[in-house]
Amino acid sequence: MNKGLYLHIPFCYQKCPFCDYYSISHAPEEWLDKFTAVIVSQLQEFPRELDTLYVGGGTPLALGKSRWEKILPDLPKARERTIELNPEDVKKENFPLLENFTRLSVGVQSFSESVLRTLQREKLDYGKLLDLLGKWDVNVDSMVGIPGQTREEVLRDLVSLVALGVPHISVYPLEVHQGTPFWSHYSEWEWDDADLLLMVEKFLTEHGYEHYEISNYARPGHQCLHNKIYWHDEEYYALGPSASGYVNGVRYKWVSNLKLYVEGAKLGEPNYEEYMVLSWEEQLSEYAIMNLRLLNEGIRRTEVEKRFSESAWNLLLKQAEGNDFLNIELDKITVKNWLFFNRAAEAFV
Repeated sequence: MNKGLYLHIPFCYQKCPFCDYYSISHAPEEWLDKFTAVIVSQLQEFPRELDTLYVGGGTPLALGKSRWEKILPDLPKARERTIELNPEDVKKENFPLLENFTRLSVGVQSFSESVLRTLQREKLDYGKLLDLLGKWDVNVDSMVGIPGQTREEVLRDLVSLVALGVPHISVYPLEVHQGTPFWSHYSEWEWDDADLLLMVEKFLTEHGYEHYEISNYARPGHQCLHNKIYWHDEEYYALGPSASGYVNGVRYKWVSNLKLYVEGAKLGEPNYEEYMVLSWEEQLSEYAIMNLRLLNEGIRRTEVEKRFSESAWNLLLKQAEGNDFLNIELDKITVKNWLFFNRAAEAFV
C-alpha cells in the first residue's frame, strides 16, 4: 500500500474570488515565521521516505524563499513530489527551489483574457509553460463553466494545452461556494453543460490522453500518483491548517485557523476540526466510493479481498445490484457513465 503526505501552505498573494479553501492573503511576516517553525518541527515526526508528497495551498511559494529553505531539508524523500504554482510564480528565479520537486501543478485555469478577468487571475505566457515542460512533469488546472465563457474559449484552451505537450490536464467545472466573493454575484449561477464536458473528453482522448478519473486526463505514464493514493483510499498524512489525512482507519482534519494550529502544535496539543475512527463498514463504503472515481480501474475484486475479505466483495456486489448506473463484472465494478457518478456512488453510501 502506498503512503503520502499532503502539506497545506495557507498563504496566498491575493485570494481568488471563487476559492473556498482555507487561505490567508497578506499575512503578517511574524505568522509566516511561526508557521514555518511549526512545520519544520512537525516534519521530524514523519517517516523520512514516503511514496508521494503534495504541497498545496493557498499559494505555496507565497511563503517566501528563505522560509522554504528551512523546510526543504526536512521534507520526506518521495518518488513523486508535487508543488502547486500560480502563473505569477512561473519565473526562472524560482527554478532552483522548484528543482526539489518532480512534478508541478499549475493553476492556469484559462488562457482567455475575458475569462481570467472574471476569475481575477493572471495569464500564463506559453513560453513560460514551455520552460516548465522541459524540466518537470506538469499538470495544468483548467476551469469550465465560468460565467461568460464560451465553448470556443474552452476548445482553444484545450488546443493550446495539447499543442504545448502538457502531459496531465485537470478539468474542473466552476463551483460557487457560499462565503466567497463569487457568491454575492453568482449565487444563482447554475451550470450543467454535459455536452461541453463530453466535448472535452472527446477532444483529449482523441489526442492521446486517458480519462482516468472524473476530472483528470493523462498521457501514458503521467497519472498523478499522489491523487491515486486518495482514490485508492490508501493512507496519507497531513500537515497545515485545514489539511485532511487518513491513517490507520482514522480520518482527521486539522483546524482551519492558523493561530489555533500554531498554538496547539507548540503546546503539543494538536487542534483537529474533525477526528473520526471509521468502522469496518465505513471504511468499506469510503473505499468503494473513492475507487469508483477511477473510471477504468473501478472497484477491483482482488484488491477488495486483499484489503478486506471475500465477504466484503460479496457485500459490495449485493449493494451494487439494481443500480442502473453501475457496470458489474466478474472482477470489478465501474461507472457506466461518469457524468452520473453521484448516482452510481449512492449504492455504497
